[in-house]
Amino acid sequence: MSDLKRLLFVTHNFPPILGGISVYSTKICSGLAQSGVEVKVLTSALPLETKPDDYEVINFREYASLHKARRVAVCAPLIKIIKQWKPDVIFAASQHPYGYFVHKVASLYRTPFVFGLHGSELWRLASSEVISKFERYMGVNAMNGANTVFCVSQYLADLSKKAAPGISAAVVIPNGVDTEQFTPGKIKRDDLSSKVGIDLDNKFVLVSVSSLVLHKGHSFVLQAISELRKTYPNIIYIIVGDGAYRKDLEKQSKSLDLTECVKFIGAVELSFVPNILKSSDLFILNCQKKPGEGFGIVFLEANACGLPVIAGNTGGVPDAVKDGETGILVDPENPEEIANAIEKLMTDAELQKTMGENGRKWAEELDWNNLIPRYKAALEEIVR
Repeated sequence: MSDLKRLLFVTHNFPPILGGISVYSTKICSGLAQSGVEVKVLTSALPLETKPDDYEVINFREYASLHKARRVAVCAPLIKIIKQWKPDVIFAASQHPYGYFVHKVASLYRTPFVFGLHGSELWRLASSEVISKFERYMGVNAMNGANTVFCVSQYLADLSKKAAPGISAAVVIPNGVDTEQFTPGKIKRDDLSSKVGIDLDNKFVLVSVSSLVLHKGHSFVLQAISELRKTYPNIIYIIVGDGAYRKDLEKQSKSLDLTECVKFIGAVELSFVPNILKSSDLFILNCQKKPGEGFGIVFLEANACGLPVIAGNTGGVPDAVKDGETGILVDPENPEEIANAIEKLMTDAELQKTMGENGRKWAEELDWNNLIPRYKAALEEIVR
């Protein structure tokens, strides 16, 4: 019989918030709950309209007026749950923003705790421009105190040991994908055509899905598209997502005279993403070298839909994309190399098909159903 009976999951990123860590949080919680573990989630995300069937979500409120000190709001509900419910282990989805408080409270009540690491928290620790010395101390101290850190790529495992040399153990378990939600098979482009405002029939459609921030590398893709369009006027680039960098990208698109072939559709519900992918020919996301990408769930989602991918060869991306098999890795800051990779796939239907099929097989290997037992086994070692 398993010693792991109760798990408290602490996260800032949780539905209705969108993004990779939010997906990671829900998949681990539902997977562990379905395996027989009683799970409670403590989150500052807004309450869901529809509650999950297999675990309880407890929401608490931060007060923005307190600025950075608002994160301390996690302590009171965390202490209450530990006292009343006595979880076997606390799993914080990421070290930031609640890691320090999870560390202190869990240590006070002698409860094992672990962190997930995705990249951003480690880059924060490495940047003197982003955080103070005291904040760095808090982050390193929390990581060193954890029973285990779960890293989504070997790159992050190596980085974590450099950031916090006192880490007890760094376990590498890659990100996963729901291969029942993301499935292959082209669909009619009517819905996507309506959304972008142009007829996509007989077009070669590239798509990116991510937050629109500088390091995601959209700017370099736009430069590549600018050159390709001279030879391939049927190319269309659809940018899905929103963020602080959107206005800059729209301005760049206009300056390159790409407004007819580059379409911004903003953030969409996760449930619509598979349809967007299945209406496209190629997925592209070229995260820049700094700070780099921890892994990239979205590459698996595209592969699961049978799409080949083009990705920046940086950070933990090589753990997600098999170069020459499921996609092509490129220098993310070299528009010419990006353009060459796009052209290679545009002009070789057989290569598109082969990489798409290989990508689907790879995604099936990394289905969440295959990864949850690895998390459970590692957690059981901690509480045994």
